[in-house]
Amino acid sequence: MKRISVALFLLLAVGLVGCKTTEQKAQEQAQAQAQKAEAERAQQAAEAARKLREELGDAIVVNVKHWGRAGAVPPNEYKTIEQGIGFKITSPQMFVKRSTGMVTIVFDSQLYGKTVSQFGGPVKFIVRLFDENGQHITHFTTEERFASPTWYHEFEGSGMTLIRVKAEHNVAQYRINRRDAEYIQKGEFGFIFG
Repeated sequence: MKRISVALFLLLAVGLVGCKTTEQKAQEQAQAQAQKAEAERAQQAAEAARKLREELGDAIVVNVKHWGRAGAVPPNEYKTIEQGIGFKITSPQMFVKRSTGMVTIVFDSQLYGKTVSQFGGPVKFIVRLFDENGQHITHFTTEERFASPTWYHEFEGSGMTLIRVKAEHNVAQYRINRRDAEYIQKGEFGFIFG
């Protein structure tokens, strides 16, 4: 009887070790599948980035900076201005296609309802471009004005060229001198008043 219980115990112990091995194999398989999926996502992201570069050019460092009549607006005043205008620039991106001199600005926005403010209505953007050392290369002010949905409806048909800002994926493109485009590594854009 003692031999049967020892044999049964050994059989049970071997069986448990085998179960643990099966469990470990399942975990290893799950980890391998997760790593494979992550590698596929990374490859897809790299391919998407390559296509984006091919289409829009090189991504450059970009900052948002607003300007008024007296110069740069202090960042502590941005919120008041943005609420008056009806939107805040978020997730800014800028691309330069050096072969054509095309600058592409892509941004999302946080939309605000209409507020009472000295700032209000559609605004132009100022775009400033710099080399890798931060030396100014060129700048321009957009001809069109950007408007939140609230302001867009009030100014629609007023004779000015308006772009209605959306919550996601706003895109604007501008052509600059190709010679300047070769040196551009940094950019900034934002509202300009006055």
